[in-house]
Amino acid sequence: MGETVPARIWIISLAKRGTFHMKISLIAERVLRATRRYSFAELAARLWRLTVRSVSPKKHLVYLYEAPPENALLPCDDIVLLDVTSRSEEAEVYRRQMEEEEGVYHTRDLLNWALTGARVYYLMVGEQVIGHAATIRGEFVETWYRELKPSDTVIYGVTVFRDHRGHGYAPASYVVLAETYRKVGNVYIDTLSDNMPARRAIEKAGFTLIDTVRKMTWRNALHHVPTAR
Repeated sequence: MGETVPARIWIISLAKRGTFHMKISLIAERVLRATRRYSFAELAARLWRLTVRSVSPKKHLVYLYEAPPENALLPCDDIVLLDVTSRSEEAEVYRRQMEEEEGVYHTRDLLNWALTGARVYYLMVGEQVIGHAATIRGEFVETWYRELKPSDTVIYGVTVFRDHRGHGYAPASYVVLAETYRKVGNVYIDTLSDNMPARRAIEKAGFTLIDTVRKMTWRNALHHVPTAR
């Protein structure tokens, strides 16, 4: 029998053969990452949720940021936004760190967002990266769930890594992001109607539900920009 080829080496070899194999390797990398991060029961539960979402009518809830909550005890002062798109020396250090921990495609996805006009951030607590998020101005959005002014901002892609959940970092991150942009225009965020954890975090952060719409694919005004290679 021949020597077994490690999965990561196989993925890298596929990635060198072209765009089609690049997509296959991306899927394989994400599957491998998921199997390392979640138990079988958790993977089965996530698969079930995705299946239900794919066959059931999808609605998106659109929220507008009003004001920071007065009584909610959130660790907002602990959250620091590190701009990954700035490519600063500090950002590059943490980007390489995340590449080692999460895989090259994790950071590549984030940088691809930047090509569409988004600002991508690492959510920092001390010297730890606890998650990531992105914002995009209305001037870069061609079609969304409602009409946007050029100065408006949409928050999306907010993720707090599993090991750091349960400490209020998700709603605190929403507040920090919204407060960063509220002086120049309205700040919006949306989520699926069945995503209860996200809904609770968004509402706890001071966002108000303003619309419910059927799921649609919003288009970026710079959708023609090629993805990073």
